[in-house]
Amino acid sequence: MIHAGGFKKVNGEYVGNKEAVLIENMEYVWVTGLEVTNDDEFSVNWRTSNRGESVDLENPRRFGIHVTIDSRATDTYTTVAGDETSRSYKGIVIDNCYVHDVDGNEQRQVNKVNEGIGVEVISNSNDGLFPYFDGVTLQNNRIDHVDRTGIKLVRISDLKNFYYPDDLNCDVDHNSANDQSRYNNIRSHDQAARNVRGVNNYVSDVGGDGILICESKGAVVEHNILDGNAMRGDGGNANAGIWSWNSFDTTFRYNESFHGPDYNQDGCSFDSNYWSAGTIFEHNYSHDVPMGFMLLMGGNDTDIIRYNLSQNDGLAWRHGAGGASSSFVLENAADGYKIRIWDVEKSAYYYLTVDGSDIKMTADDSAVWTAMDLHNGLHMLSMDRKYLSCVGEGNLFAASENA
Repeated sequence: MIHAGGFKKVNGEYVGNKEAVLIENMEYVWVTGLEVTNDDEFSVNWRTSNRGESVDLENPRRFGIHVTIDSRATDTYTTVAGDETSRSYKGIVIDNCYVHDVDGNEQRQVNKVNEGIGVEVISNSNDGLFPYFDGVTLQNNRIDHVDRTGIKLVRISDLKNFYYPDDLNCDVDHNSANDQSRYNNIRSHDQAARNVRGVNNYVSDVGGDGILICESKGAVVEHNILDGNAMRGDGGNANAGIWSWNSFDTTFRYNESFHGPDYNQDGCSFDSNYWSAGTIFEHNYSHDVPMGFMLLMGGNDTDIIRYNLSQNDGLAWRHGAGGASSSFVLENAADGYKIRIWDVEKSAYYYLTVDGSDIKMTADDSAVWTAMDLHNGLHMLSMDRKYLSCVGEGNLFAASENA
């Protein structure tokens, strides 16, 4: 256990590392009572490089607390007899820490594990290495004024996609190629993290994403509060509040999100992103988020969105992409509430507007389309009064000043 009576302050700026606290290739570690900061100058967003690239490749990331399995650290990375390729690392708890003023890089192409608290697996699939976490809990932490992400649980960073795979201080990857590796590694090599929990954390003033779950199965995210995400950086930089991507059976419940951005490419409180299955959002509360309550990217197998409350948000549902197995039930939706749907065949947005007992569908808020046209055009939705086909029930949408 690493424990400080009261709060012990650790400032990464003074120690000169990308992370103020590094937990690398360790098991059964409990960290509690630390105050962590890692700031040089928040007004400067790193864009320079001695190597000449358009992004900072010298030290592109910055963390408060970084929990990682890293096969490059050969002095600490070990295998287990009979399990040389896919051993698990167990028993990590980060509890009651105060992480603030972490000046990470806002640029999307750098690597999204760049934040207040980040959990990451760095290994090379070309070497046949597929280690994973089994038991990571982040609980009771206070995270404020950090970039780019508040909490990230968990990211696979496959070294075969890194620009400089042997350089421990240069973690810029070929983003789209690494995404494909992440997809493959949890399906073909069972590298998804197990027993992941994010509980009772208060996250505020985040430059990008609030709480993000990736490459895991059965993760539970509950009783967290997010006050303000996507506060800095380019509005088109695709950030959401509390969400998952490329994960199985994630449950989000009893979370609150508010004060989201006025504009962002994504921007909603919650997001059921693609390459996932069995994601549940229930008993969550979203309010005062201009971009809306729920972002739906499609391509998933059964999203369940039920018993949530959205109050004074913008759009109720946003980016309902075609081809998803997801669906929703609108109950008690206020008149005038809008749902924005993306038609992948026509490459255009359509809007559903609640009007009394009916839902009207329009293109660019003007031309009225019939329910049959919507059904034939999207191949995702069937319409029966307020109901859009599939799994979801009992969501309450209160009147909105942002609609």
